[in-house]
Amino acid sequence: MAETTGSTVPRRQLGRYLRELRSRERLTVKAAAEKLEWSEAKIWRIETGQTSLRSLDVEAMCKIYAAPADLTEALMGLARETKARGWWHAYGDVIPEGFDVYIGLEEAASQLAWYESELVPGLLQTEDYARTLIQADNPGVDEEEIGRRVHVRMARQPLIRRATAPLHLQVALNEGILRRPVGGPAVLHRQRVRQGDGRPRRDRVHRAGQRVRRCFAEAKNETGLDHYQVRK
Repeated sequence: MAETTGSTVPRRQLGRYLRELRSRERLTVKAAAEKLEWSEAKIWRIETGQTSLRSLDVEAMCKIYAAPADLTEALMGLARETKARGWWHAYGDVIPEGFDVYIGLEEAASQLAWYESELVPGLLQTEDYARTLIQADNPGVDEEEIGRRVHVRMARQPLIRRATAPLHLQVALNEGILRRPVGGPAVLHRQRVRQGDGRPRRDRVHRAGQRVRRCFAEAKNETGLDHYQVRK
């Protein structure tokens, strides 16, 4: 995984606010860079959220952008958040390049809609189901690394059950997913139990000539789902 510094979402938020302030003052990137005695590339990296930023640098930018004192203070606080590192950075050796950005955005999301035609999404997988898939995708990899990859997948799941602002997850699954014997009958059964009771009830809903089996789960249950659909 490529090295990244700080938290993805605060960096992008800060960059957007600073870009808006610069635009309001009708300053070009070149003009701002000259006033700050920085390179244009640095301004671009800041505004696109590709780098963390010291609070003193934010203060300097706000000064030339004529930002009010209260906004300057707020943005300096946001700059300090860009130095924070998410839990996933400890697993940089087993997370694919670029996927760290996705995890950061996933952690900050308030809702997520997902259609999956082949496999249960990672946020809903049991540990056995995840281990089976990860082993199949990584032949020859030792058990320790497999375990770390599984742990990363499991560590993403609490966000749908967290006490404060849990992720609103809406998932549509192809019915074949709940029939495909990933890991064998026992693994599949536990995965189906995870989604409901192992025998999702059927409500007939007709859409474009297709019958859709709808399965509902309370947001408080293990999956954290408001509802999911299984498409035939």
